[in-house]
Amino acid sequence: MVVSPFHGLTGMEIEALRNAISDELLNYQGWIADDYGRVKMKFSGVNIYKAGYVTAISKILENL
Repeated sequence: MVVSPFHGLTGMEIEALRNAISDELLNYQGWIADDYGRVKMKFSGVNIYKAGYVTAISKILENL
């Protein structure tokens, strides 16, 4: 059986996920998201989140 990864999320949790990958937050932090869903520091290129971070959250939000 497959259980939905967003089963039981509250409105507050959904908004937190949206915020986590928002352009506004990324810009404020000086981060960018690359084509692989990885979040990196804009100028140094240091990884903040591994590949798949943004894409995974986006897929969850698309299926709500």
